[in-house]
Amino acid sequence: MRTAEASLNDDTANIASIKANVEKAKVDVLDKRRKLRRQQELFEANLVPRDDLDTAQAAFDAAVATQKATEAQLVSAEARYKADEARLNQARASLEQARVNLEHSIITSPISGTIISRSVDVGQTVAASFSSPTLFTIAADLTKMQVNTNIDEADVGKIKPGMDATFTVDAYPGEVFRGTISQVRLAATTIQNVVTYNAIIDVPNPQLKLKPGMTTNVKIVIESVEDVLKIPNSALRFRPDLSDAEMEEAFKRGGEEKYWNFSKAFAAQTPSGASGAMGMARSSGPATGPRRSTGGFGGSVRRDTSAMAGRAKRGQRVPLWALGTDKLLRPVVVKLGLSDGVSTQIEEGKLKEGDKIITGFEFDANRPATTSSSPPGFGGPRIPGMGGFRR
Repeated sequence: MRTAEASLNDDTANIASIKANVEKAKVDVLDKRRKLRRQQELFEANLVPRDDLDTAQAAFDAAVATQKATEAQLVSAEARYKADEARLNQARASLEQARVNLEHSIITSPISGTIISRSVDVGQTVAASFSSPTLFTIAADLTKMQVNTNIDEADVGKIKPGMDATFTVDAYPGEVFRGTISQVRLAATTIQNVVTYNAIIDVPNPQLKLKPGMTTNVKIVIESVEDVLKIPNSALRFRPDLSDAEMEEAFKRGGEEKYWNFSKAFAAQTPSGASGAMGMARSSGPATGPRRSTGGFGGSVRRDTSAMAGRAKRGQRVPLWALGTDKLLRPVVVKLGLSDGVSTQIEEGKLKEGDKIITGFEFDANRPATTSSSPPGFGGPRIPGMGGFRR
């Protein structure tokens, strides 16, 4: 660019010099014209020979030619000036482009943060075509993390932004992290023929324990209640191995005849071989060991309703079993509420905090078998080897 500027300066000086020569040539032409006119007048008066007239005419013609040549030089110099000016502008544009390219050669981060990964080395040539290459992966703020979790299509209707979520990571197995769902994305993903949707959980990470890429096990709180009565789910699965007559006696003893009558009516409408009365499942006791006989009630049939008990849901009424003050089994019908898979809320019923309910029974293999007496709450002979109930 400096060469172009110097050439342009030279052109400017040359144009000024030629313009001066043009003015000088114009003055010379005027002088030669006056001298020619004077020689013509003298020649017409026969005062000078014709040679003097011819000499004056030649001098005038030479001065005119010199003026035209000087003017042509001026035009050429001005054209050269314009060409040099164009070259200077081009040099300036090239310089500006070089400056822009120089600025692009220095890559700066668009944000402040922590480098998570680096894809290039010092001195490596990076060629960007239609897509920009990834040089570094930068986390803007590691104190604020996000968890991307896949929600099954059967459950996505229950998930809403603002819900609380908890999750664990393998790095801290004994610690539970908490977050809030910020959005549920609409793009579906099929994983092993299961359609899932991506839910984003915002998680504070002030101690920087969570690292990008960690695998999480997420639990989302759909609904919650506080200060309620709850029982272990094992109590819902326990059912004593009693006949219908023994069941009826136990329900009468517990004041739950209405529920028993309803269960019998329900069982009467159930096809043969299917599950019977609601909640009247037989005990899920040990798979091995002696079974008790039908007892002193004439061998009445026991109704297997374990399938109905397994489908206990919120709002359903089911019986729980407890030992009364007389050491006899008594059913307590309750209305179920929320469940977290381990415990279930009791919405209605005669239970109160501190009541003891039965969750199962165990057999004592070392205890001698006997049939001389009945276990608490049973109307028939004692089960050989029974050790007692778990509460």
